[in-house]
Amino acid sequence: MSKLVNRAGRPHSGQMPGLVEAIVTDNVDPEKLSRVKVRFPTLPEQPESTWARLNMPMAGRHRGWMTIPEIGDEVLVSFMHGDINHAVVVGSLYNGVDLPPYANEDGENNLRVFQSRSGHRVTFDDTKDAERIELVTHNQEIRIIWDAVGKVLSVYCGGDINIEAKEHINVRTQTFSLSASEEVNIEAGKALVMQSGSVAGLLGGSQVHIQAPDVVIN
Repeated sequence: MSKLVNRAGRPHSGQMPGLVEAIVTDNVDPEKLSRVKVRFPTLPEQPESTWARLNMPMAGRHRGWMTIPEIGDEVLVSFMHGDINHAVVVGSLYNGVDLPPYANEDGENNLRVFQSRSGHRVTFDDTKDAERIELVTHNQEIRIIWDAVGKVLSVYCGGDINIEAKEHINVRTQTFSLSASEEVNIEAGKALVMQSGSVAGLLGGSQVHIQAPDVVIN
């Protein structure tokens, strides 16, 4: 039990000073205000709270930071003006059962990690001369890596990548390479224009086919 709370029971004034550890018991708010209910295992009879608001890094009308604790998570609770009927969850706590995704074993404290329940993860790596940002899915089948040192953006997908724009897709670079182990298909609904400022080449390892009702070569 927290040393901030008297084991003899709640203060007779209905006031609860300090902070109290709690366990989330419900996170489906009927009023859709992203509140939770918690149980206080360190208090006599382990009472359950009314709906408690969550302290977020940012909150506003249809905007802000949205992370609701899972049922069974340990949280830290304060009380508005000490009123035991107005609990506020001010943060979440790791413990011997709910371990953090990153333990800072090397003591360098280079990583900032945000990881979801299933394992989707965003990592900010401040390792000297290896700084990068990494976004990965739980199964590692989709990875996006921003390499700050090499100035390289890498994207890997274990399946398909679909890019769609209502109007234009523009790609500008010094050198552009396109390679496929099997086929490359380019299709235009109206016109296909391929232009070179200097030299243009079309090579076929076996044959080159050009087919159209009218073929003009100048």
